[in-house]
Formats: sequence, structure tokens, C-alpha cells
Amino acid sequence: MKEKVFCPNCLQMTELDTKNKCLFSDCRYDFSTPNNPLYLPPNFLLHKAFRIGKVLGHGGFGITYLAFDEYLHDKVAIKEYFPTEFASRQPSTLDIKPGVGSNREKFDYGMEKFVNEARLITRFQKHPHIVHIKSFFEENGTFYFVMNYVGGQD
Repeated sequence: MKEKVFCPNCLQMTELDTKNKCLFSDCRYDFSTPNNPLYLPPNFLLHKAFRIGKVLGHGGFGITYLAFDEYLHDKVAIKEYFPTEFASRQPSTLDIKPGVGSNREKFDYGMEKFVNEARLITRFQKHPHIVHIKSFFEENGTFYFVMNYVGGQD
């Protein structure tokens, strides 16, 4: 019997075919794709509850991941504050380390804006066209917010 692995695309435990791809026919994620060192690695357990999957998007303010809620058994999207222009990820710990001097000031200012964004979104939780924030926390030297995952196109 082959070893089962967590697929960062379909968020299922799966076996791999001979070409190192997920066996689920509607997935076929290629496990030989290298992980970008800026990103949390697939299968990383964040906040003891959220198993990181693939990256959904990356912009100047941060990274958004597809993830699996280990407690509720549900797909979620997680937004990580990580302005790569002013900070870096420590490979050994995966912590976000702000730059020094004015870069530190820019990092702190951006983090304050990120936290305020989460607070603002929570005020509109009942609006049908605004995603629901399920959780908000600090870890790895930065902030994260967990949202309902809404599939579709950008």
C-alpha cells in the first residue's frame, strides 16, 4: 500500500501516481512543483488548527492560502500579513522578520492597516457579498485572518 499524503490543492489525503501527481481525477496536483520559500509550506499546521494548502494569491500586502480547518473539516482561506518589500521569512522558524529602520516603520504601519482591515470586515459580517472572517490571530511574527473559502474566479 502506498503512503498517503496531504494534497495542498484538493485538501484530501491521497496517494500519488507514478508521475508524482494527486490521484483524484479532478485534482491531479503535481507534487514535484517546488515550494516558494516566501510561502508557508503545504501541510504546515498554523495555529494548531489550520493545515496550509496551496497559495491562492500573493500581493504587496501579503499572501492568501487555501487551507483546511482541522476542527470543523472545512475549506478556508487564510490571509497572512507579509509585505515582502519590508520583511523576510526566516527559513528555520518560518517567522516573518521586519526590516530595520524605515522598513520596520513601514512594516508596523502596514500591520496596523491589516489589523484594521480585519476589524472593518467583521463589522459587515451579515452582508451577503462580503466574506465572513472566522478567526483572527497573531503567530510567526505577523497576523492572520481566516475567512470562509469562496470558490470561483478572481
